[in-house]
Order: sequence, then C-alpha cells, then structure tokens
Amino acid sequence: MASASIRNSEQHAAALPRHILDPKTCALPVPERTGIWLCPAAKKVLPSKFEEAKSSPQDPPVYRDRYCWPGDQVHGSACWTVLNDFEGYFEMWSDFGTADEVYGQVSYAAEYALVGSLVNVRPVTYNATFDTQGVTFEGNTLDACGGQTGSAIPNAYGFSHVGTVPANTSTFWNPNGYTNYNGEHDCKSIEIQWSFIFPEYPDTTYYLYAKSPVMWSLDDDPLYRFHNTQPNDLPADFFGGR
Repeated sequence: MASASIRNSEQHAAALPRHILDPKTCALPVPERTGIWLCPAAKKVLPSKFEEAKSSPQDPPVYRDRYCWPGDQVHGSACWTVLNDFEGYFEMWSDFGTADEVYGQVSYAAEYALVGSLVNVRPVTYNATFDTQGVTFEGNTLDACGGQTGSAIPNAYGFSHVGTVPANTSTFWNPNGYTNYNGEHDCKSIEIQWSFIFPEYPDTTYYLYAKSPVMWSLDDDPLYRFHNTQPNDLPADFFGGR
C-alpha cells in the first residue's frame, strides 16, 4: 500500500460518473443528482449494530464524546464515538442510487479496543439492503496525529475478501477483524476501507473508508489512549469514498 491511504487499490472502469460521499452532490435533491451516487442516508433503515449490542435501540450507550458529519446523529451521518480511554466505534449509513432510482442502503461500522500498544478492530461489519458482490475489508495503521494526513506504518496492511453478500445480510471481517501492534509512534490512527460491486454495474467497485479517532501515548509510554472525537482529534481526510 502506498502513502497514507488504502485507496490506491486497483482501479475499475466506471459505468456511470460516480459521486461517492460528495458534499455537493449529496446536498441536492435525489432527482437532481447525476451519475451514480452514495450519500448519507435520508432515513436510517438498517439497525445500529453497536447501539443494539450495548443497550436498547432507543437508548444509546453512555459515551464520553461523539462527532458526526454532517452533524445529524439520527439519520445517515458518519459518527465517531469514544466510550472511554480504550474503546470507541465508527458507524455510518448511506443511501445508494441514481437520479431515477434509489437502490437501497449500505451500513458499515468498526469497533475499536486498545490494550497497551495493541489495537483490535472488531467487529468490522458491512450490510446492504440489496445484493452486492466483491465485498472486501481492508485496514492499515497510520502514523497520524489530529489534523495530520500522516503515513502508512510499514507491514501494517491487512484485508479480508468476503465476495457475494445477499441483501439484508450482515457480514464481518473474519475471523478476528483487523489487529495491529505498534508502539513506536506518539499518535496513530486506524483506517478501515469497505468495498463492494453492485451487480448491475459489474465493472465498477465502490470504496468507502473511515479513519479512527487518534490514539496517543505520552513519553514513550506503550499505553495508547483515545482523547475525544472532535475534528482536531481525527486525522485529516478522516472519511470518504470513490
């Protein structure tokens, strides 16, 4: 993997112009959007994996800090949540379609746990309300503090290829998600990427990525901690797609 990103994966020819999490496109009403688009969901259809697991869907878990883009925690925002110094998660819902048809919704999520210099990201989940193919998870660890692009830490890349996933079926990075042990940096962040193929456009792969809140250590202490999730606690370019 080159530079700080997983997004240098193999390129695929686009069947239609793509607008993946593009703010200008997503601000338009659906009939005015061009090409094929993926945008924050207008209404959450798929359930919240982590909030269901930790509490009831109507009663989100107690957390220390949360940051959502574009700011709506009820619908399809990308949300980063820090529960405490050593636990947090990312979760997002996106609608997928064209100006003529909304094909359905995609949800993707990752849960982070810190143990000393070890980072476990599991479960890493994917679900869509329509059939998808070529579903793949990728992960890397970045040497990045808040607001920094950073660079990929050597030998930290991992992936899991799932393949075809039927509609409304949750799938996971098996068997144990993404794991990295590295204590040589003051700050670090985990980048997870989800990708899928929509069968109607089999020559195009759609990529979605998110970077975790920054984990930091002090004075060569091997114990890494989360701070918070506000923009200055996230790396630069903290989520997006293509």
